[in-house]
Amino acid sequence: MSVSAVVLRALVEAVENTHRSGRAFLSLAHFDYARVEDPDTRLEQAEYDALVECALDFTDEPALGLQMGIASKSLAFSLPGNLALQATSLREGLNVADQYHRLFTDERPYVLEEDANGIAVKIIGLTGSARCRRFGAEVGVSGMYRGLLHFLPDARPEFFAFEHRAPAHRDAYTRIFGGLERFEQSFTGLVVDPKQLDVRQMHFDAGLHAVLQQHATKRLAELENGASVRERLRDYLAAKPGRAHDMSSVARALGTSARSLRRRLHEEGITFRQVVEEALATVATRLLGEERKSIQETAYEMGFSEASAFCRAFKRWTGATPGEYQSTIPPRRQSRLRREEARPPVRSRRSGNSRSPSVRPEGGS
Repeated sequence: MSVSAVVLRALVEAVENTHRSGRAFLSLAHFDYARVEDPDTRLEQAEYDALVECALDFTDEPALGLQMGIASKSLAFSLPGNLALQATSLREGLNVADQYHRLFTDERPYVLEEDANGIAVKIIGLTGSARCRRFGAEVGVSGMYRGLLHFLPDARPEFFAFEHRAPAHRDAYTRIFGGLERFEQSFTGLVVDPKQLDVRQMHFDAGLHAVLQQHATKRLAELENGASVRERLRDYLAAKPGRAHDMSSVARALGTSARSLRRRLHEEGITFRQVVEEALATVATRLLGEERKSIQETAYEMGFSEASAFCRAFKRWTGATPGEYQSTIPPRRQSRLRREEARPPVRSRRSGNSRSPSVRPEGGS
């Protein structure tokens, strides 16, 4: 079982909110800060639990879990957090959080059960030592309460349940939960009136929700399919073949830093330049083959001002010239390409000079 970079960042943020250095905390834990910046970082649960223990010792703040749950921007403003908060109602928000829970952690975060007292949202999967499990319970319940207040600012659950005994910092619970906290219960979570789950929130934006859901679905698919950084980078570059790509701008588009992108590619045994050339080769062969474009048309679409420059680049990418590649296309497909190559150059009406289709008009991008 593993947890994501989102949860790791939230823990570092909680440490920093106690006016202590996040970098110093990670250094003490012998943890590479670059992994915090990498959105694809996954920590084994035991590794995360060890960081929690270190954070509690480093900050000497027993209520660190409550503070992380109720105030974390890293959780609320993350992709899955934003998506849940953009749902039409609390019930839908809980369903969304459950559907995309792997963007937070492999383990399902909670279950919903209805009993005589109302609907209980029960937190599951707490791990580690007793102190670590208490920390997880505090994060989970206070974070859930924060979500409830987003949908219903005046909402008051029936009560907040904790399996552990009342800790020495019980007053911190009372400040957040208003005296509705109960300890040594049979479950950890909260109980709400069923009617509160279906109240439509006034801040719902259907367009924004759709965009977030599309992005979350893509990220979840990448996670479940095990897409490598190399594959994600190649797909991104192939969708924008006519642009000049530098590592910093591409890293930002992929939601990471240039340093993290370089490190991940190094771990996969390839360089950024090699992936760029892989992507360009993929686009060029698709245009020449599947879409049956001529050499001039392909050069133009890929941003080359001259077909000769494209031909040199294509040979560098693939080891063959565009013409040699075209010779491998079945005869039926070759015939159209040859007819297009034989067409006379396009004549400019303004100047009367010949102009190859590969030359961009002035002012073109």
